[in-house]
Parts: sequence; structure tokens; C-alpha cells
Amino acid sequence: MLLRIKHGEPKDRIEQEVVKARRMLDRLPELGISIDKVTQQLEDEGVEKFSTSFDKLMGTLEKALKK
Repeated sequence: MLLRIKHGEPKDRIEQEVVKARRMLDRLPELGISIDKVTQQLEDEGVEKFSTSFDKLMGTLEKALKK
């Protein structure tokens, strides 16, 4: 972070190349990619991983409380 401040050019970049990004997203169906399916898969996988980790944490806490 310090190097970024000293040597980088901090500025608001969120709106840069928005048109290019929109064009890329619009082309996904041409490539056989469904953004809806991709985002749903990412969401499903994220929820599953969170749930697995949460269940493991709850099991660990339960064991610790029984001691």
C-alpha cells in the first residue's frame, strides 16, 4: 500500500472503460456464456463453502463448550 501511494497514481478509476466492459459483457452470449448461469454458480459455490466452514466452526465451538 505504501509503495502504491509513493509510486502510484491514486485516482477514481471505477468509471474508466465502462463502455468496453459493457461490450465485453454483451458478447458473452455469442461465446456461449450465460452471465446468469455463471453468477448463479458462483453464488451457489460461495454459499456452500460458507456453510461448510460455518458448520465446522459451530462444531468446534460446541466441543469447546462441552469441556
